[in-house]
Amino acid sequence: MAANSLTYSLLPTLVLTLTIAVSQTTNSAEIDSYTGRHLLTEDAQIALNQELNRRFKFGIAGANQAMAEAQTGCDTDKLYQQLRYAFAGNKDALVGNDIVSQLSDDSNIPSVIVQRPDSVYRDISLISGIDLYTGGLGAIIDINGNIIGVDKIGHFLAQGWDYFQAIEVEGGSLDEAMQWGEKTEASYYGLWTTGLFSHADLTANFNGYRFWLALLSPDRDPLNATASAYLHCDNQQWLINRPLDIADYIDGAWDEANNCLDFASDAIADGVQHNIDALQLTREQSTCPIKPQRCQLAVKKYGDYSAMLLHPRCQHAVSPD
Repeated sequence: MAANSLTYSLLPTLVLTLTIAVSQTTNSAEIDSYTGRHLLTEDAQIALNQELNRRFKFGIAGANQAMAEAQTGCDTDKLYQQLRYAFAGNKDALVGNDIVSQLSDDSNIPSVIVQRPDSVYRDISLISGIDLYTGGLGAIIDINGNIIGVDKIGHFLAQGWDYFQAIEVEGGSLDEAMQWGEKTEASYYGLWTTGLFSHADLTANFNGYRFWLALLSPDRDPLNATASAYLHCDNQQWLINRPLDIADYIDGAWDEANNCLDFASDAIADGVQHNIDALQLTREQSTCPIKPQRCQLAVKKYGDYSAMLLHPRCQHAVSPD
């Protein structure tokens, strides 16, 4: 009896320790799509594109230099390695949360950051949402009227690469990669560390795969929507055909106020909705999806993939009369 009592008394501590370890390992991030969205007064598309293309060009230059030194000609391994390094912000690994921190701190990108104590997630407990306490919240930005978190750019680049590697390098399928994405949201990228499951994260992952694929193989775009490759090889060098425009990928399904969240418990869901209601927004501004028309466009865009990317309320959104 004493041993069992000791085991049960230690259980909360063990769970919290494990959760902290997972959070610190995965470095996920979250954002509040409601509290600060109406404070955004400037579109961030141009500024974000400038920063992403700066990194893009840096990565291409690095690949060309590495190929010249090794005398290998156009080497895809060196290309992907140098681009991952460049998008990581000169860090050793392409980690989404590093990108979130860098973009959130970039004064050239118009954004709003809501701190956890002021956010709609403020009542989620430490043990249910450890990453909300240790990692804080990332910034939100406006891209063509879509209010997204910069965490989605981390998912686009980092988890998009994970999908690409699993499919194009390791020989897996897109369905398998998307199932892996769902599992990570249901565990260490979502429910375990924040108490939240983000369908918008899955949408960003999917579009990130499309981006990495479009570098050289646009004809294999799963949506058949990419017209030309970003790069081509000429005289043993990678040359850029066209710049990266993040608006080619972002849509209303990247916005968690449209592509609704799921929660680890009904209590968390009720608490978050209570805090959204406390913002005293209009009913249309506080009920997900807040822009049903953008969900309808997303359903058309993603077609058969909609069921794995969109929350049911977004999939079946009906525009108000």
